[in-house]
Amino acid sequence: MFSVNVSAMNWQHLFTRAFWAATLASLCLPGAVLAQANLRELPPDLAEQLTTEQILQACAANQADTLPSPFPDVVPTDWAYKAVLTLYYCGAYRGAIPPETFRRYLEQQRGSQT
Repeated sequence: MFSVNVSAMNWQHLFTRAFWAATLASLCLPGAVLAQANLRELPPDLAEQLTTEQILQACAANQADTLPSPFPDVVPTDWAYKAVLTLYYCGAYRGAIPPETFRRYLEQQRGSQT
């Protein structure tokens, strides 16, 4: 009976560690993935102007509103202009992780896809 309790405790410990690892990853990594994905989804004229690096730097500095707007009906004088561009370019990313960490993540993703 003692071994069952230990097994249950080990399972619970592993589950807790996995839960928090997944939670942290879901909070931190989607911004990089979105920045990479949004670069591919940009209209051709904007895609020629921007690089993933520029998007990551703007997101890290909380300056997505300095990037070109892909929406013709959203202008800089709109009250939600910065929020709209931040969500479009950065997703949930709010500068919590330095761009260098995102670059490493993107490189790992590219390596695992080949």
